Amino acid sequence: MFRLACAFLSLLALLAAGPLSAAEEPTIRIRVSAADPASGGRLAPRDTLYLRISYDSPVPLRFRAEGFSGETAVTEGVAYNPAPVYPAGKHEALVWISYFGPARIDEVRIGAKDAAWKPLRSLSYPVAAEWAAGAPRHERAAWAAELNDRQQAMTSSAMTTTDGSGGLGSFLVALAAASIPAYVCLQIFMVFRYSGGWRVAAGLPLVVMIPLALYTLAALAMGSSLWPLMMLLLTPPAFLYLVGLLIVRLLSRAVAPS
Repeated sequence: MFRLACAFLSLLALLAAGPLSAAEEPTIRIRVSAADPASGGRLAPRDTLYLRISYDSPVPLRFRAEGFSGETAVTEGVAYNPAPVYPAGKHEALVWISYFGPARIDEVRIGAKDAAWKPLRSLSYPVAAEWAAGAPRHERAAWAAELNDRQQAMTSSAMTTTDGSGGLGSFLVALAAASIPAYVCLQIFMVFRYSGGWRVAAGLPLVVMIPLALYTLAALAMGSSLWPLMMLLLTPPAFLYLVGLLIVRLLSRAVAPS
């Protein structure tokens, strides 16, 4: 009888634990409430497809969209929305996707992740969109402009508060920004002043910096708040390389026989 009672109590405990465990899992609801352009269609290169997300979540979320053609992700020449952390609760968010050149997608897959980028939910949204040369430019809807401005502000705020105090991080960002005009001036000087092998060595950073400049201008034209990020990361090494080359050039001239 005692064993029977223990087994019965264990069964009750298991039944009670089941709903409790399920209740502990976060219930996240997301849906696409609007699209711009509404029917997808033909878009000019660098035009943007916006999706308005309505969500209800007990935890903060990040959102990112990816374009697919069938089961294949279309990743060539693509730009995605930044993914700041949206607050928990019932709110609206924005995802967008854009292509620099010809591309065609029939589905957008939206991933919802927590603040640490752990995947939590996904949503498939069917849409027939094509980016093609000669297509007319699309006028952005008012709601897309409003949500995009809000997203850019959230992203900028997150970038300035990443290190908490803002001290060292702000100093490094300012230092990287100052290296951009310094690099441009030094690059122009050395390319036009040097000759032969020295000119070739001085021009090596241009292999990276010219495509980087084009990418940065394209990101700026698309309204991305992260447009200077790659420039801030790659210009300081290019500048330091030119400074080192300048020092080597001066030393070689100083020790060369007159």
